[in-house]
Amino acid sequence: MMRCLLCVLSLLTIGHMTLANPGLKVRVSKKGIEYANKVAGKYLTQALDDLILSDQTGKDRYMSWQLSSIQKQKIIQPVTSLTLNPQVNGLTLGVSNFGAEFSTNFWIKYKNGWFSVSDSGKMNVKIRGVAATVNVGIGATTEGRVTVRSKSCTSSIEQLELQFFGGSAFLLNLFRDLVQNMLKDVLRKEICGVVNKAIDVSASNALSQMDVTYEVLENFTADCRMLADAVVTSNYLESSHKGEVYWTGARGEYPTTPANIPALNDVNKMAYIWLTEYSINSFLYSAHVHNFLQYNLLPSEVDTIFRPYFETTCRTYSSCLGALIPQLGSAYPDASVESRFTSPSPPEVRFFADRISVKAVADVALHVHTADGKTYHAVTLTLDVLVNLTATIHDGKINGTLLGHTVDVYPKPTATATIEVHDVSQTFKKLVQGLINANFIGM
Repeated sequence: MMRCLLCVLSLLTIGHMTLANPGLKVRVSKKGIEYANKVAGKYLTQALDDLILSDQTGKDRYMSWQLSSIQKQKIIQPVTSLTLNPQVNGLTLGVSNFGAEFSTNFWIKYKNGWFSVSDSGKMNVKIRGVAATVNVGIGATTEGRVTVRSKSCTSSIEQLELQFFGGSAFLLNLFRDLVQNMLKDVLRKEICGVVNKAIDVSASNALSQMDVTYEVLENFTADCRMLADAVVTSNYLESSHKGEVYWTGARGEYPTTPANIPALNDVNKMAYIWLTEYSINSFLYSAHVHNFLQYNLLPSEVDTIFRPYFETTCRTYSSCLGALIPQLGSAYPDASVESRFTSPSPPEVRFFADRISVKAVADVALHVHTADGKTYHAVTLTLDVLVNLTATIHDGKINGTLLGHTVDVYPKPTATATIEVHDVSQTFKKLVQGLINANFIGM
């Protein structure tokens, strides 16, 4: 329960550091806050279940008393509310209709001059209509971790009833009003004490241990540190985050800063997340710099329908690499071809109102495996690809719809190539386009 609440708070919150623009932005509307109240309400109810009263003593002009062995007998679950509070740059947590029942031993002594009398017995305490309002400020450390702090707490008790077992009527009548007022003061302080401790100690300690960076694809780290003060209005709470994805251990190497995120006034949905080009392109940049985009493709790793294309001699199918690149088939008949991909430059993603554009350049070195077990670097081709698509998220999976693409393929001179290719046929380009159509959808 605690972790759920902390996750909600960490999404809602940002810190004191400031940078020009965030790479990731999160907005939670009033609808989202109302949903978060379900989590916060359960957590607060759990905290109130731990309400404990210690022994109490008091003294008035003529009266002295003591309450001992105070035992909680019953808790009436409260109604909670969670609302945005721009004045405290945070949230207001409200509690109403909370109730509890306690049993205790009492001792009373009345002394006026030479007259002195004492008595003892048992007493039940019933409280109803307890309300509390807590203003919670939200901030962050310089490391970008969220902090929460109770800025104020007020509470009230609508009804407090006492039921005595034992004791004289004379003393009890004198005692009743005194102990009622005393217990109301004690309970008001204890209730705020429980709530403040839950926020200032338990929640703060747990938040200080939460990660602000997360592992991605084993070798990468997503930087979700908070950058600037939260924007809290009466309609939403908005947070800004670093949003860089970097090679683990190489934070901050991406040389580009995020662009401005366009303003959006919509608050009809529960939450909004702005994922920018910066986040994706920082990942692609790091992947390029650290050779993560290098890949060797063997014929056995492609779909069966495409495997004949990776042979130098055409057999069942009318097309193969030997036919598409005649120099390859002539120099190395009856061989298979391994494609070794490298990235001469980082791929780039651009967001537009109606599409996502992906531009990538790859060098593909074709290595021929001959029947006698030898391997030759035959030729290197450069693939220049531009893809336009739309993307949607459904059930936690990103799905793409291909709108169109352009492919340019041309030979790249290298010192180790064993054949010379001056041009690449349109048929070969269509093969590359077919691979894109087959594999770019349903990411």
